[in-house]
Amino acid sequence: MKLKNDIPLYNYLINIYGISHTKAIKLSVYIGANPKTNFKNLSNQKRDSLIKALSFYRKSKDQQAIGDNLKKYQKSQLQRKIINNSLPGKRFKLRLPIRGQRTKSNARNAKNQR
Repeated sequence: MKLKNDIPLYNYLINIYGISHTKAIKLSVYIGANPKTNFKNLSNQKRDSLIKALSFYRKSKDQQAIGDNLKKYQKSQLQRKIINNSLPGKRFKLRLPIRGQRTKSNARNAKNQR
């Protein structure tokens, strides 16, 4: 994803898939930067430490922490459930809610997502 450099560091981090609001604040505090400072105003040392912190999340114990790795991991887990013929896999094939939500009145999201 191509991002502009003149946005705040907090927004820059949130735009990465898999980084939540709290994780973005924790990362910015970890590198010693204010979350409201612009990304282009960060020193080279802070940028390097941010890159190292993000690579740590990519190489965490489950190796699917952020970005495209997380999307691939989620897709592979769903395919595994479909192949194993588990109940969530069957419900996914039938376009029904997987986690026990109501189907009589509000299953619209599950039916429209695919």
